Amino acid sequence: MSKNKKCQICGGELPKYKSKFCSNECFKIHRKEYKANRYKLTCDWCGNDFQSGEKNQRFCSTDCQYEWQRKSKEYNNSHLKARNRPELIKRFKNKFESKSPNFKYYSDYTGCDDYFKMECKICGHIQERNAQCVREGHANIIVCDNCKKIKLEEKRREENISKIIKLIKAKIENIRKEKVKPEIDRLKRIQRNHKYFVKCNDCGRMFFTNAKHRVHCNKCIDKIKIEEKENRKLWEGRIIKCRECGTEFEMRSLRSKYCSTKCMNKAHYREKELKKRKKLHKNGRINYNISLDKLIKRDNRICQLCGELIDEEDYCKDGNGYFIVGNNYPSIDHIVPVAKGGTHTWDNVQLAHHYCNSLKSDKIKLGEVD
Repeated sequence: MSKNKKCQICGGELPKYKSKFCSNECFKIHRKEYKANRYKLTCDWCGNDFQSGEKNQRFCSTDCQYEWQRKSKEYNNSHLKARNRPELIKRFKNKFESKSPNFKYYSDYTGCDDYFKMECKICGHIQERNAQCVREGHANIIVCDNCKKIKLEEKRREENISKIIKLIKAKIENIRKEKVKPEIDRLKRIQRNHKYFVKCNDCGRMFFTNAKHRVHCNKCIDKIKIEEKENRKLWEGRIIKCRECGTEFEMRSLRSKYCSTKCMNKAHYREKELKKRKKLHKNGRINYNISLDKLIKRDNRICQLCGELIDEEDYCKDGNGYFIVGNNYPSIDHIVPVAKGGTHTWDNVQLAHHYCNSLKSDKIKLGEVD
């Protein structure tokens, strides 16, 4: 190296193996200065040029930064009233509710950078969220905190149920080896009661039951029974008219319509006959010339189901004048039943014992299984 060259930092003489700096300390000082003045930038507040080691620096000093923050706060405060305009709130409400189907806007919208309140449509829980969620497209992903807790509780309950059932099965297997029957029956009963996990329609509480279609929990059933007892005082002793014969009688229950079982049976029989006639009209053709006497002559007094003779005198009358038939009394049987689309015509009619006809019921053949 030439003797004229000197260190760029301290100005000392350079050793033979050095070209710019005399030592490592001088080299470190040079690196710090280079990094500090690496980028040439302009201040956003005062507009002066300055050098910095950070590429994204906006201000030349802290004073410029504080002045800019003060002015921006004043600007935001002056525009708060404009943000609370009903037009902006309506626009935000429509946009938010179109993007998030499970929530609806509640209140407190002031701007796109502030928090607002929203209400869950499922449980009615109110929670806060930043308005940026609508702009960034996160409105579809929002989940209600209360619904999330309920789902977690249900999952935990189901896990506990499965654990209980597994433990019970293991206990049953162990007890079978010991042959203790009462303990096995008790554990099986518990297992049956934990079969379904159902929601109560009144209180909304989840509970275990053996019946799949059960609607109320035990607490709500007790309340309903108390209400029924209180309501019973209102209708007990009330006098109403029978729907069949018109005689007055005292109510025995809320469903009581007839004064006796005879009136009830008469009404039910009439309803049954009306339903049968409606079905015959729906099925199509009806021959009104069919009678029991003509059918006896046609089939030679032989039951077409069992092949034995019928007995026209197998009947009696009780003291009230009711006509009671026996097993061998003749009856009209439809080959294809009316309930299954059969018609009331000569092709579809045959003679049968009253007992055989009742055994056949709505089947096509005697002894057929549904």
